[in-house]
Amino acid sequence: QLAGGIENGVLDIHLNLQAKDYSRLELTNEAIIETERILKTSITQVVNHVIICHPPNLRDADNWLAFAYLNQPISVYNGEWCGYVSANMHEVGHNLGFRHSNQIGSYADRTGYMGYSYNVTGWPSMCFNAVKNWQAGWFMDRAIDLDVTQGGWKGKIATFVDYHLVKADEYVLVKVGDLFLQYNRAKGMNAETFDKPNQIVIVESNTGESELIGGLDGEDFYTTYFQRQNFTGTGETLFVAICSHHFGDNKTQADYFRVFIGLDSLDCSERSGTSNEIIPVPATVSMSPTVSSQPSPSPSWIPPERGQSCDDDLSAIIVTDAGNFTCNTLSINTPLRQNVCIEGHEAYNVCA
Repeated sequence: QLAGGIENGVLDIHLNLQAKDYSRLELTNEAIIETERILKTSITQVVNHVIICHPPNLRDADNWLAFAYLNQPISVYNGEWCGYVSANMHEVGHNLGFRHSNQIGSYADRTGYMGYSYNVTGWPSMCFNAVKNWQAGWFMDRAIDLDVTQGGWKGKIATFVDYHLVKADEYVLVKVGDLFLQYNRAKGMNAETFDKPNQIVIVESNTGESELIGGLDGEDFYTTYFQRQNFTGTGETLFVAICSHHFGDNKTQADYFRVFIGLDSLDCSERSGTSNEIIPVPATVSMSPTVSSQPSPSPSWIPPERGQSCDDDLSAIIVTDAGNFTCNTLSINTPLRQNVCIEGHEAYNVCA
């Protein structure tokens, strides 16, 4: 038990008011004031992150699901959304400084939690994409920032799920220019990743957000090679190629792909490290890339140190079938139903 009656990470507070008379912002402010009165100090002096669970009958309960403050400790949830792990991880991700993960459309990178959220308790088990992991400084002792203008690189990209098994010549995160790569192995804590499971996922960092642009597993031509023309303005084409795939034993060896990354060249010979013998791509080979093609002010009630608001509301809810294959736009006033996922929806642009 922590200070002020926080038990198992939970503090119940009782306010002498009717929730139906208050908006989400007003009730959040009242909750923070009461919590700090009980604690006799600022919340952040006691805990690192605060999840506020509101009752579902607020005055504006029909047009929001959850919101959070970028690089600040507070996230807020509407009713049952407080119990959905994907919503929790998404909003706390904003607290950690993460912005949204996209794929052509907003939120459409479903490899990790900064894409869609789901109204399911305890599902899915997944993580964050390579841009977010790099931003957070996770796995950095097994990360590499490549300068391919000095020559191609052959190396091993092991899955972050097997981080504890990764060897000295294996990497978990690879950065080349504004592209970030990681092995999205669907097992363990990442078993239920939705998009591109068991592939090397290529993500582009774009003004704070990220864009999923490719996935490679070596299963066919189009998932063996990736290309980005005029890479970083060099006039040259960046190639990423899967050379081989190796499964570990979950005890002493990590799962990994052996890959080549270089400009205007491919080299999958067995040597690892920087390639001194670059093999140009034959002119007759036609390579097809696996590429899909003012912040608002903080709400007036928030002291400046509480940060900007990232608001996920109901303005673009989509409803799907049980397999999440068919999506239809849901208007803001349509009642929620089973199998929904969150598509876009900010009342503020700072996290859009």
